[in-house]
Amino acid sequence: MRRAFELASAHPRVKGLQLGLGDLFEPLGIALRETAAIQQAMFALSMAAGEAGVFAYDSAFADIRDQGGFQAEARLARSFGFIGKSCIHPSQVALANEVFQPTPDEIAHAQRVVEAAAEADEASRGAYVVDGKMIDGPFVARARAIVAQAALNAASGAASKQDRESQKAMSRPSRRPDGARRRAVSACLT
Repeated sequence: MRRAFELASAHPRVKGLQLGLGDLFEPLGIALRETAAIQQAMFALSMAAGEAGVFAYDSAFADIRDQGGFQAEARLARSFGFIGKSCIHPSQVALANEVFQPTPDEIAHAQRVVEAAAEADEASRGAYVVDGKMIDGPFVARARAIVAQAALNAASGAASKQDRESQKAMSRPSRRPDGARRRAVSACLT
């Protein structure tokens, strides 16, 4: 963790850092559900990733039966600026997508900020108000990222439906010629 920035900026092909709570905590005997420790690790990784100009991704959540725990950890990661979470089971994919997608209200606000930024640029104003909040460069950059993510999500909507149908078909038990049953399990990152 102490060298996260150095690792993130080691080569232009490095696009992100991923937190590995199990790898970090388990050898030290730190509880994987210790909120204070999780928050500190997420903050440190997010700051290192931001300083290096790369993305931060949250770690896998090993208890695949605990959907509430997965969602809570994903929401915490999102609040620290992480853009996704590793999924180690197909049941986690929809949960991660739900948490990390911008909400309709976030998208609408971001669009208003981007529109106001264009007007402010024309008028040579560095700061202005949108929806009762002061806006300047960092807020505009975040708004543009939200609008871009929303556009990407909309463009991939049809493909996602096909992916979900394929995933559903793959996760159903099937009979092989030898009579054995198999179940496909995939890993993914949102």
